[in-house]
Amino acid sequence: MNRSPEKHSLIALILLTFFTLGIYYFIWLYNTKEDINGIGGKIPTFFLYFIPLVNIYFLYCFAHEFVRYVRKEQDTTMLLLYFICSFMPFIFMLVVQYQINKRIDQGQLA
Repeated sequence: MNRSPEKHSLIALILLTFFTLGIYYFIWLYNTKEDINGIGGKIPTFFLYFIPLVNIYFLYCFAHEFVRYVRKEQDTTMLLLYFICSFMPFIFMLVVQYQINKRIDQGQLA
C-alpha cells in the first residue's frame, strides 16, 4: 500500500476531538498509522492499542516509526520524547500532526 501522510488543520483536530468526546483521536491514530506504514514504516496492527500493557509496545512502535520516517532522524532522544508524549493523547496528536504538516509543506513527504 503506497499511501502518503495527509495534511490536516490543527484547529479541525481540536474541534473534532472535542465534539466527538475523544473518539476522533482513535480515528486519527489509525489513519496516521496507515499513512506512516504507507511511506515505509512498520507499525503493527492498530488492535494492539486496545490491549492493556501491549498498547505501550504499539505506542513505542508508532513513535519509533514516526521519528524514523516523518522526522527522518535516528535520534534516541527524539524517540523518547515522542514516546513519553504519546501518553498524553491530545498533545501527542497535535505535535505529530504539526510535524507532518510541516514536512508536507517542505515537500519532504509526498
